[in-house]
Amino acid sequence: MVDSGNITCNGACDGSAAVAPSGGTPGYSYTWDNGATDSSLTNLCPGTYSVTITDANGCRDSAEVTIAEPPVLTSQMTDSTNASCNGDCNGSGTVTPTGGTPPYSFTWDNGETDSIADSLCAGLHKVTITDTNSCTTTDSVTITEPPVLTVSVTDTSNLSCYGDSNGTATVTPAGGTPGYDYAWSGGDNPNDSVNTGIPAGQFEVTVTDTNGCNATDTFPITEPPQLTLSFTDTTNVSCNGGSDGAATVTPSGGTSPYSFNWGSGTGNSPSDSANDGLAAGTYPVTVTDDNSCTAVDSITITEPPVLQASMVDSGNITCNGACDGSAAVAPSGGTPGYSYNWSNGSTDSTISGVCPGAYSVTTKDANGCQDSAQVTITEPPVLAATIVDTTHLLCYEECNGSASLGVTGGTYPYSFNWGNGETEV
Repeated sequence: MVDSGNITCNGACDGSAAVAPSGGTPGYSYTWDNGATDSSLTNLCPGTYSVTITDANGCRDSAEVTIAEPPVLTSQMTDSTNASCNGDCNGSGTVTPTGGTPPYSFTWDNGETDSIADSLCAGLHKVTITDTNSCTTTDSVTITEPPVLTVSVTDTSNLSCYGDSNGTATVTPAGGTPGYDYAWSGGDNPNDSVNTGIPAGQFEVTVTDTNGCNATDTFPITEPPQLTLSFTDTTNVSCNGGSDGAATVTPSGGTSPYSFNWGSGTGNSPSDSANDGLAAGTYPVTVTDDNSCTAVDSITITEPPVLQASMVDSGNITCNGACDGSAAVAPSGGTPGYSYNWSNGSTDSTISGVCPGAYSVTTKDANGCQDSAQVTITEPPVLAATIVDTTHLLCYEECNGSASLGVTGGTYPYSFNWGNGETEV
């Protein structure tokens, strides 16, 4: 009987054989075909070996043993998956061993111990396959990764006018695995590479590639300051009915330079910031900045009431030939702070001690507006008295005479004082 131990690994010479004779007369000797003379052999290469056993009496017997080896232990990478995103370690490799002596164990260079390794980073990875006889073989797989997915926002267009929502932005992805999806945080086209209708603010865009990798960029959309108007150096009309009003509009915000429109035919400078030659009224002005943004405001130009110089009191001459007349002017409207110029040279509001005649006065207000008034100072006719009827005395030393007066001129009613004390006419 021959016991044998086969080769553990293909190509090795670690087989063994041992012969155990029975019968005959003990005191056996052994002759192997390889020249060995022991009952057992080791370090045998694959093949068939024969042995002749001779006992103490010279009796012989022969036996034969075949030392086998397993198939060559080999492996093949039957499947691999590259990393989906740059920097990820989700690549995989599947190794399939053949030959050797199952079962097999696996040792990957990242520490995984299954035939499938699914946590591989980019790079070259090795796996050692060991069969049940500790025979080994090594295989490898190269895991790749896509370029880093980067995102940049380009061609940004900021708002032209305060409060608009017409900003635009374009996102340009690079790297990753093409087949990109877009997600903007605002705007009218949140799923396109070009987004429009964006208001002012801070926004972000996230780009996702076909493998689900994503990258985000942020960007601002700015707007100019609000275009506002204020009026400075406003001058109201000085005299009622005049057209010497003026106003200056001062814009702030927006984008300079500015253009101005007070309205066709309005004032002397309807296209300037400062406009004059304005009558009383309300004037709108439109200011347009360099981006065609507009603001409208209005200014009211006022005028004083009509200046009127009215004669409120006049005193005519008391007696023909006297110079004791008087007159007074009382202005209204205009702008208080009046001055007076009478035709007789007086500069007071009242004249007195004037002779009969026509007098005029020019009244000026604080703005130089003026109005005139006239008054005529009259005198009564000359006062004259004549005896129109007399009755003489009938008898000596009687007192029954009479006389009647005829009075003209002067100012009625009259009073009389006769030499005898009577007061009748």
